This record gives sequence, C-alpha cells and structure tokens, in this order.
Amino acid sequence: MSTKRTKPGAQPDDAETFWTDKAPRPGLMKPRATRGGAVQAKLAGGERGSAPRPELMPASMGGGAAQAKKTSTAPSSASWPGAPRPELLPGLDTRRGASGRTAQLFSRADKRLTDSPPLTREEHTQLQRVARDFVQGYGTHPAMTPAQRTAFGTMTAPARRAWMRGGAVPPPAPGFRVGDVVERVGAIPLAQEMTRKYGKKARVLESVKLRFLDAIGGLHNDLCELDGLVLNPKGKVVCLVSAKLNPGAVHPATDRDFLDRFYTWPAARVPRQEKNYRKQLVSLLKGNPNETYMNTNNIVGLAIEYEESGQTSHKTLAQWTQDHALATSNASAVPVIGLTPKPTNADQARSNLARGDVQLGPSTDDLLDMLGAEMAKLI
Repeated sequence: MSTKRTKPGAQPDDAETFWTDKAPRPGLMKPRATRGGAVQAKLAGGERGSAPRPELMPASMGGGAAQAKKTSTAPSSASWPGAPRPELLPGLDTRRGASGRTAQLFSRADKRLTDSPPLTREEHTQLQRVARDFVQGYGTHPAMTPAQRTAFGTMTAPARRAWMRGGAVPPPAPGFRVGDVVERVGAIPLAQEMTRKYGKKARVLESVKLRFLDAIGGLHNDLCELDGLVLNPKGKVVCLVSAKLNPGAVHPATDRDFLDRFYTWPAARVPRQEKNYRKQLVSLLKGNPNETYMNTNNIVGLAIEYEESGQTSHKTLAQWTQDHALATSNASAVPVIGLTPKPTNADQARSNLARGDVQLGPSTDDLLDMLGAEMAKLI
C-alpha cells in the first residue's frame, strides 16, 4: 500500500492523506506539546499543546516579520550582536573572501580606524601653545624670522606642511622640530592610558637623554634620547614610548638599544683611571660625532636628563640604575609603544593598536594643517 508522509508541522497538499497500518490515527491522538511549545504557544496566543501560529509570533522566533523578510539581506550590526568587529581584532584580516553585508561591515570598521576626529579641548589648547612657541620661539626652538613669517602667511596648507618638514624655502631654522607637536599634544592621552594601565602613581618621563657629566655637574652632548619612558608605582621601567609624526616610523629595536646603554655603559670613571674610562667611552661612541668631546679631561661620568610635568631634572647614571631598575629581565624585553597621529591605512592602524600604540585623533596631514592654521593666526 502506498503511503505519503508529511514533515512534522507541515500541512498536507489536499484533504486526502494516506496512512500506513501502523501510523497513528489523528482522530485518536491527544495534542502533545513539543519542547518549548508552551512558550511558543503562549507567545502566539494559543494554549499549551496547540500548534504555534507563525503569523502571531515575534520575529525573533521566526514568525511574523521574519517570514516577510526571508528575501532580505543579513541583519544589521545593531540587531546582530555577533557581528565581527575587526577594530577589536587587530592584525587579524578576516575580510579575506568576505562579500555582501560582511564586507560592508568591515569596510565601515576600516573607516572608523582611519577617520580623523577633532582634538579634544585640552589637546587643542596644547596645540595652540605649540603654535605660539613655534612662532615666537622657546628653548632650543628659534623664533620665526620676518622672512619666514611673510612666506608662511602666503602658503597653502600643503606648502605649510612641506615647510614644517623642512622641504620649503626659506626653511625653518636649525633646531625646529615639528615632531614636538606629537609629544606635546599627545602627552594628555598618553598619561591617561598609562594611568589606566599601570596605576595612578605611574610616571611618564619625557625626552630622556643620556649625557656627559663634568666635574662641576654640567651636562654636555646628547648621546642618545628616548621620547618617553614609563615608571610603575615602584619606580621600575615598564614601558618605552616612541613619539613619531609618521605612524609607520616606530622602531622598537632602536629604542631598546638606547635603553640598554643606561644599564650597560660605565656610569663613572674610577679615580686614577681616567684615561681608561675615556677610552671606554670613545670605543662605545665610535663613529659618533660626540667622541671629539672626549679629548677634554673634565668628563667624570654619565647622567640621565629627563622632563616630567614640564620640569627638567637629571640623575647620575649610577643613581638612575639604583632608583629605576628594569621591570623585565633585560632591555630587549621592555615593551615599546608608539605615540602617533592616526594612520590613514586601516592595516597600519590595526598593527599599531595591536602593539598598544596611543593614537591621536587626527592624521599626520590633518594635525599639521591644524598647527599651520594656528600659527598663521599669530603671524
């Protein structure tokens, strides 16, 4: 005898249905609730054991609107909690082979990674101070000459960027370091991030330099410099900061090599062995123009100079190594993070975030345009 079976819950094509001898007789069956049937029936307005009515069920359970939208695309990221968020997966390119809605989601995420939002109020205030100092001069930064002011006032934004990078005539005077804008504007978000990471008593030292120390306490020549160095509440070195105008110019190996000098170079000469001490330094500085300074006899050791909260201080190298040991086994294991403008390339942004970089809101060009506009107001 031929039979016809229908899928559970499906309706027969017509009023005639054939059953096998062993098939249950529908007239003798008691309605039985399936797993979850009570909840579905209640939501659908029926009784326990009754078949759910899709047209009365909420879309989240496959009824109503969901039935009407079978031909629509995937749900939006707002209603799809599991939607991929590539900005939280730095370095992982899951876009490979993505298409349709998924590709759109990643495209939007890439845009968020490279968008150039404005500076915060505190950061903009700091930018205005940098512009004033660049125009009027401060420290080793000379003031702009009348010829430079005249030329700068008539430049377009791209020309101003080129001038600040030293590629226009008349160029900035020696000592002009446009990269300082990153260190000074970025000092605020950097301090906030280091506090979050290492605690409220963490300290951020800026412009940390290794210098010669003479017999009367004078400091000479910059032998190497770290843009930033972070001390944990116990005073140990836990992180290095590399501030760069170009987001792709952070080179951790160079910074770790400079830090290694703080802990491996001879801190001071031994009495009656001055010549040997100078020979040591000359050999370490081979090829460095500062080695000519070693012909003098008044160098008694090395010192570390640094800035903290706008104040410049220094310690002898021996005192530094005693107060600020490495938190890691050696300098090559100390983390190095970048302090940079936001990259314009999404892959670069993900890579930098994976390293732990602190990124300013604007891109490099946008930051220089903001700086140029503030400088132009003062000319």
